[in-house]
Amino acid sequence: MKNLFLIAAAISFLTACGHSRPEPSPDSSGQRGNDVHSSEENGHLASNKENKKADANKESENAKAPAKSEVPEMKPIPHEEVAVKHEITYPVFPDKAVEAPEKASKAAPKGEAPSNDPLNQLVAVYVDELDSTYNTPTSNIKSGFSIIHKDERYASILFTGKLDRAEYAQDFISTLNIDLKSGCKTQLNQIVLIDGDFIDIVYGLLEDKIVGLGGDMKKLYPHGIEDLIYAADVSIDSPVHSYFNNSHITLVFSVPHKLGDYVTVTVPNKIQAVFD
Repeated sequence: MKNLFLIAAAISFLTACGHSRPEPSPDSSGQRGNDVHSSEENGHLASNKENKKADANKESENAKAPAKSEVPEMKPIPHEEVAVKHEITYPVFPDKAVEAPEKASKAAPKGEAPSNDPLNQLVAVYVDELDSTYNTPTSNIKSGFSIIHKDERYASILFTGKLDRAEYAQDFISTLNIDLKSGCKTQLNQIVLIDGDFIDIVYGLLEDKIVGLGGDMKKLYPHGIEDLIYAADVSIDSPVHSYFNNSHITLVFSVPHKLGDYVTVTVPNKIQAVFD
């Protein structure tokens, strides 16, 4: 009965979901540079010329060297309030988190429904769906979570672990993105403006990784990735999931087991903003 109540509650929340379109945010990336200095001197003209030539070569090499791409690690937000369903650990947010996300509350006992708060009901229903989908007679899931982002507007939760199937064990990744203004699950195309430039950038980054793993991009995605990106986060078993913080968006593509189960592509917000 509790699961039916949670599912019914989540359906009512999902019908109230709204759409938002982001505004591009300014580029805040930096660039490193190196200076080469020589202080060696001697009394021989030939030696001085050699030193100057060596210094000039070093400066030329540094000038030609490309700047390193700095992508900050998407570190999870510390979170101690948790509940557990079978072997899936998930976060418990404060009561009334949708209206007042800064309010504190006590953790729910392990294995129990966290509260009647809409946000926690939504998380619990999502975990119930993970449990019913992957904890079966032929498979078993062990998963924890990381809260990648949470502010007054959005929460982005990353679930990671292991999925033991009858034929083999594999990595497990799933994501849950929530609009805290409505308390509804949201998806990538409701948060991000997906246009041709965005798709081209993601395709190029994904192709580099697939080829690096020995895969064939055209065989994996003969019809391209546009439809997959638009359908990201639609369901538990979507072939593409996403999570984000206030500076980056990461897309998680499901790939064959021989390529590692998942490939992630991270796009800085200088290319595509996340927030309104």
